[in-house]
Amino acid sequence: MDALRRIIILAVMIGCVVVFVSLPSYAHALLIEPVEPGVVKVGFADGTFPATTIVTVFNEDGEEIARGLLDENGLFHYGAYPQAAYLIADDRMGHLTRWNLGYSRTSGHHGHGHHDHGYHDHGLSRVTIITLTLVVLATIAGFFYVRTKKREGANF
Repeated sequence: MDALRRIIILAVMIGCVVVFVSLPSYAHALLIEPVEPGVVKVGFADGTFPATTIVTVFNEDGEEIARGLLDENGLFHYGAYPQAAYLIADDRMGHLTRWNLGYSRTSGHHGHGHHDHGYHDHGLSRVTIITLTLVVLATIAGFFYVRTKKREGANF
């Protein structure tokens, strides 16, 4: 009965980890907002901005045409690049976002721009991260299970 209870507790813990790891988090998303033509503000919803952010300017063909850091106010000036089609901001801490300027093949509409909230390039897929997390948790659980059984002197 005690072993069944432990298995149930472990299954609930793993289930909680899977649920929380797989939920999207929008509480701390990197945002790009237009300030005026040729200028955008890059930062978080609370008004802060990471000074380490690099903004890369691309043309319609996806070629990089400029790259630079934010100024002391969290602003990036791209007005010197009339061929700019979209910007990608990377704070080098795991937050990445894309802003489509005017009309582009990517956004498909006219206007000041379009925020592509779905643009993330973390290298590993969500399934891979969840699998690795579960393997690490199972390994830790197995280690403590074996250690406990050895201390109790039980044969298994």
